Amino acid sequence: MQALRQTQLEHGKVLEAHSKTLHEHGKLLGALVSGQVAMMEQLQAITDHLGVAPPGQPREQG
Repeated sequence: MQALRQTQLEHGKVLEAHSKTLHEHGKLLGALVSGQVAMMEQLQAITDHLGVAPPGQPREQG
């Protein structure tokens, strides 16, 4: 019974560490997505300024 309890405690510690790692990865992914959105917004601003359209998008007439 003691061995089972010890195994459960160790498993709990591993799960807690894994949870913290997943949380950190989630924060990193959020930062990457934010950066990707910012880059896409900058690309759109540049293409609008130049009057060109990215590949696969029709150019707006204005």
